[in-house]
Amino acid sequence: MSVDEVFPNPTVKQVLFQIRFPSLFYIETKIGEYQFAIMKSFPKSEVVLQRQLVIGDVKQGEAFDKIPGGDLRKIWKFTSDSGVELEVQSDSLTVRSEHHSSYASGVSENEFRGVISFAVDKFLDVTPVPVLSRIGLRYIDHCPVASMSNRSFRRLYNSCLPTGRFPLERTTEAAVSIVVDLKDGYGLIYKEHLAAGTPKLVVDIDAYHGPLSNPRDYLSIADELHTITSREFWLTAREPLKNYMRKATRGA
Repeated sequence: MSVDEVFPNPTVKQVLFQIRFPSLFYIETKIGEYQFAIMKSFPKSEVVLQRQLVIGDVKQGEAFDKIPGGDLRKIWKFTSDSGVELEVQSDSLTVRSEHHSSYASGVSENEFRGVISFAVDKFLDVTPVPVLSRIGLRYIDHCPVASMSNRSFRRLYNSCLPTGRFPLERTTEAAVSIVVDLKDGYGLIYKEHLAAGTPKLVVDIDAYHGPLSNPRDYLSIADELHTITSREFWLTAREPLKNYMRKATRGA
């Protein structure tokens, strides 16, 4: 696995990792043990109750607990001092960070891979999940747009947006979403969104794999997902954007 280049001025806004598994009815009895195992790294904790609402059936003034179709889900949330969030539900574990800009920098405390490994290893130690139905790694990048012109935009990006047909000079908003089946159980959801108000290109890349019969193989799958997301990002971003990311921000 290659080591990420660490950019002084990264475009990544948020990175998420998730494993999904068949719903475990006994998971609530294991949460205390899991909390104790991760407490030094994720000292803040809370329980959130989330209700799935059937909006079409809700009547004005109806009591919350009377709403039909209200499937109540319990979410256990743990947060690190740096703001990294870890969420556990009966059928998933999600790691969410706005702090990490590198997957594997070579410095363990600065890499997202190390957070994934810690959170999932501790979870599998406490909760021996027999199979993972899905593993996903998602990057959301907020990329600069100097001006709403085709020439300026194409200098930075090899975009999937149809700028040849709809020039940016006359565009107020543009978006594209692509779902691709890759080989060997891998898949990709690729999205771009551009708005003229405060010009920026949001590149949202979600790579996934599943099912996985041996959950302990999750980290090698995560490494491959990172390779996929990284490759897709650099197929979109041209060399001038990489140079922009290499420049330290003012005041740094």
